[in-house]
Formats: sequence, structure tokens, C-alpha cells
Amino acid sequence: MIYKKNDKNLNAITFLEGLRDDPKDVEKCIEFFSALHRLPKHMPRPFLEIVTVLKEEKPNLFKHLKTRLITNRPLIMLFDLNIDYEMAKERLLHTILTY
Repeated sequence: MIYKKNDKNLNAITFLEGLRDDPKDVEKCIEFFSALHRLPKHMPRPFLEIVTVLKEEKPNLFKHLKTRLITNRPLIMLFDLNIDYEMAKERLLHTILTY
């Protein structure tokens, strides 16, 4: 699925549940991150929470995604930050990404 700016359903939890722990899903992640980046400035962009959940639940995908994004400095920095996994999940449950 390709996420576009006018997409009304950028649900991070649904997105994460639909991913496999497989390098084949790297492009899906990049598309989703791009869609998040295109959201209006006032909208929440839970990049850190998503990366934290990926790191915990889909370590193989996380590793390949990190390798693929090595040249994207702002985004790759998120891969080295850590927040509590449970906190990340809780924040995602309460983050509304529709507009």
C-alpha cells in the first residue's frame, strides 16, 4: 500500500501489526515514514515510538530498515534513541494520525 498525503488512515498500530519481520517490508516502512513526514506540522509524528516498537517486535526488519536509511541523517538518528517499549505502545494507542 502506498500512503499519500490525503490518506485518512495513517494508523500506526494497524501499520505495525501488518508488517512482517522480513526485509521485504522495508519499502512499506519507508512509504509510511514518508507519509508521516508529509502530515501537517500540527499533527503528531510518532517516529520514535514506531521505531521503538519495530526494534522490539520486528528486529530483523528493524536491522534492514536501519541499514537502508543510513544516508537519511534526521531519520537514522531515531534508530539510536531509546524510549521504553511499553511507553511507546501506549503513546501509539493514543495518537490519532487522521485529519
